[in-house]
Amino acid sequence: MQGVEGGTPLVSHQAAAASIPLSLMKLVTSFAALELLGPAFTFHTDVLASARSPTECSIGDLVIRGGGDPKLTYERLWQLAHQLRSKACARSAAT
Repeated sequence: MQGVEGGTPLVSHQAAAASIPLSLMKLVTSFAALELLGPAFTFHTDVLASARSPTECSIGDLVIRGGGDPKLTYERLWQLAHQLRSKACARSAAT
């Protein structure tokens, strides 16, 4: 700790020791992301399916195109697959 006007530090703890600035680097990365992407940016994952048979509970070929979503975990991917399957079965039951 040092006064604003400079001079000798009042408190110093391992000031000459080299350290890895992990927390500071997270701030720099976050600031750069906010500058480049903006505060309203959201990641997205596209799910594309080929045409399916209206009489079957299937969606055909499935393509998942990731957009770099850091929150797309295995659990969320499983939930996404379950939702797609439910929608496909509901549509085939309705026809």
